[in-house]
Amino acid sequence: MKTNRRWSSWTIVRRDRTFRDDGARLLMLQVFDQLGQGNPIAKRYRGKLFGLMH
Repeated sequence: MKTNRRWSSWTIVRRDRTFRDDGARLLMLQVFDQLGQGNPIAKRYRGKLFGLMH
C-alpha cells in the first residue's frame, strides 16, 4: 500500500537540511523577508528556524 505524504518546509529542514541545496530553509527565509521585519508571524518562525538550526 502506497502512502501519500505532504512534506512541509519544516519537516524537510528538520530531517535533511541539505535536501535540494538547502532549498526548504532558503524558501522559508524568502517568505519571512516578504512578510517584513515587523511581522509577528515572521519573527516567531524565524526564531523557531534559528533554534532548529542550532
